[in-house]
Amino acid sequence: MKKLFSMILVLVLMWSNVGLADILLENCRYIFKDGGSKKLDTEDGARNQYYINFKERHVLHTRVESASSFKQKQVMADAMKKAGVPFPKVERSWNISYAIIFADEKQISAKSKVGLPGDDEVLLGTFQELFINLNKKTIERSYTAVTEFGEEVLEIQQRMRKRIDSLREKVDHIKCE
Repeated sequence: MKKLFSMILVLVLMWSNVGLADILLENCRYIFKDGGSKKLDTEDGARNQYYINFKERHVLHTRVESASSFKQKQVMADAMKKAGVPFPKVERSWNISYAIIFADEKQISAKSKVGLPGDDEVLLGTFQELFINLNKKTIERSYTAVTEFGEEVLEIQQRMRKRIDSLREKVDHIKCE
């Protein structure tokens, strides 16, 4: 009986995530291959943050682009359209929600939904995964294609990154405060 009670108690504690408070990682910036990073232009209204809600088991990524970054994304979207690839509508701000797959006091793994036609959040035919190191306040982001079209979209995205100097050295590693 004691064993059964102990097992139930452990399961209840694991299910409720007792001791894990919501976390806001803010002023997040991309880390470049050389280890440097670009300062977030908050004076121009830029924001990049991740809100981690353990109770509802999701991570909400909120991004507001600076004016110059917004213009760059418009150029990229125009190039994708000229290449015949549908590209999500370019907006200055957006939210992407990720479902938490795994979480403990050190790390979190979360996954977005699959990008579908008409979605503005995730590239068509792909999903994103986040790996968050809570001690270092770092985030690694990866993209996975789930359709042939998604594979083409990721391939074109890589080619575009190589052509646009400001994106060439950016990697999907993020450091937050």
